[in-house]
Amino acid sequence: MDSFVHSCHKIMLERASAEEDSERHPQELSDIPPPAYCAEESLTDLEDEEEDEDPSPVTLILNADTKVQGTGNMIATPPLADAARLSTLLLAAVQSLNAAKTSASESGSPTPVLQVNLTINCGITVVGDKNVIGYKTQAVLPTTSKRKMTEEV
Repeated sequence: MDSFVHSCHKIMLERASAEEDSERHPQELSDIPPPAYCAEESLTDLEDEEEDEDPSPVTLILNADTKVQGTGNMIATPPLADAARLSTLLLAAVQSLNAAKTSASESGSPTPVLQVNLTINCGITVVGDKNVIGYKTQAVLPTTSKRKMTEEV
């Protein structure tokens, strides 16, 4: 405990000395703006380069992996309706991004379609025994105390 008090005291002394130094030597703020820089390339060169490049695809990785370790676990998984709702939300998000990109570009120029690489990991890894995994496990299966009573009989 003495080393902790000593460390706290040392830190407080260092902070106090730092505050005194900043009061003695305040930093002077300058009203002069930073120097201006000019770009080497013109804007027309940048626009030409953007048209020549192929848009790289956006990569989305969703990891909904479930890992169960131990004995006698009851894990309720979400219903398939949640998976359909998630895929609908992802599709709507990609469509809204495409619509925003189309409206932002010029009307005469062709707009490339947004490319998306989507990876969804949703596996279940179970290590142990007497584990129950599924939809509506709580309503169908007995509680832990009821299972122990049936095992004793």
